[in-house]
Amino acid sequence: SADLTLKVASNCLHGPIMASITTLRHRLGKSITSDRVSIKSPITDGFVSMARPVLISKPETGSHDIDLSFRLDLNPFEAAGQYKGTLTFTVMPLP
Repeated sequence: SADLTLKVASNCLHGPIMASITTLRHRLGKSITSDRVSIKSPITDGFVSMARPVLISKPETGSHDIDLSFRLDLNPFEAAGQYKGTLTFTVMPLP
């Protein structure tokens, strides 16, 4: 597992913030798909699969921190080493 603090600064009310992740790929061709990555934020009910984008913050104004935790679902045959992927945070517009 790993922890991350997302620092958000805005001068106006912004919409909710979503988190998504791409498949994590190893140089040897092995991969960890997004459905095997879970995220926990102050508004989720525990760890939630990242198979789809996850709501991590409701609309808010000004500076605030969002404490996030991540968990990978690994099996004993997973290749050890570095995996690369993209973690994206999207600020949604207000309706």
